[in-house]
Amino acid sequence: MMNLSTLIVYGCRYCAPPIKQLLNYTTFLHLPPYHHLQRRSLLVLLLSVLGAFVPAQILYDAFHGRYQNSAGAIILLFIIWGSYFFGGLSITTSAARVVYALSRDKGIPFSSIWRQVHPKRKVPSNAVWLCAAICILLGLPILKINVVFTAITSICTIGWVGGYAVPIFARMVMEEKNFKAGPFYLGRASRPVCLIAFLWICYTCSVFLLPTYYPIAWDTFNYAPVALGIGLSLIMLWWVVDARKWFKGPVRNIEIQNGKV
Repeated sequence: MMNLSTLIVYGCRYCAPPIKQLLNYTTFLHLPPYHHLQRRSLLVLLLSVLGAFVPAQILYDAFHGRYQNSAGAIILLFIIWGSYFFGGLSITTSAARVVYALSRDKGIPFSSIWRQVHPKRKVPSNAVWLCAAICILLGLPILKINVVFTAITSICTIGWVGGYAVPIFARMVMEEKNFKAGPFYLGRASRPVCLIAFLWICYTCSVFLLPTYYPIAWDTFNYAPVALGIGLSLIMLWWVVDARKWFKGPVRNIEIQNGKV
C-alpha cells in the first residue's frame, strides 16, 4: 500500500501553488510518529479545499472550525488584499517611470505621447494610464484561462528580475580600467558579489520557466518559455528591421558647459 510519505508527495503535485508551499517536507515528515492522526487530518483538510480560492478557504476552515466564526479569516484576507494593492501601486509607478524614460529616449512607439508630463502634478500621467491599461488587459485571462495568466505573471517576474542581470553581467566582464566606481563601491568584493547575484537571478528565472502542475498536459503546461521566446524574437526582429536605424541610445538632457553641469 501507498505509505503516508508517498501520499503527501502525490498530494503536493496535484495541489495549487499556495498549497504546495504549505505541504512541505518539514511540516509532515518531521512530526513524531504518534502524530500520524494529526498529519492525516491536516492532509485531508488541505486536499479537500482544492478548486476553491485556497488561502481564503484554509483561513475560513481554520477560524470557523476553532471559533465558529469567520471574522479572523476576513481580517487576515484584508491584510493580504492590502499588500496586493500597495504592491501593485508601487509596481505600476515604477513601470510608468520606465515607460517615461524609454519614451524620452524615443525608444518605444508613440513616444511623443508617453513622455508628456502633467503641467500641474509633474508626473508622466499618460505613461501611468498606459501601464494601468496594460495591467488590466493582462489580468483578464485569469477570468477564463488560468494557464495564460500564469505564463504572463511568470514572464513579468522574469523580465523584472532579469533586467538586473544585464548590468551585473556587464560589470563582471568589464575591464577594471574601463570601470569608474561610484560613491558606493565594494572594491575587490564587487566581482564575487556580482557573480552570486547573477547566478541567483539565473536560478530564479529558471524556476519560473518550469512547469507548475503535474501531470503536464496542454491545459496545465507552463507557456512562459514559449511566450518569452516569442517576445524576445519580436523585439530582436524589430531591432534588426527598423529600430537600429533610428534609436541612438539615451538622450542627454543635462548639458555640460565650461566643465560644469
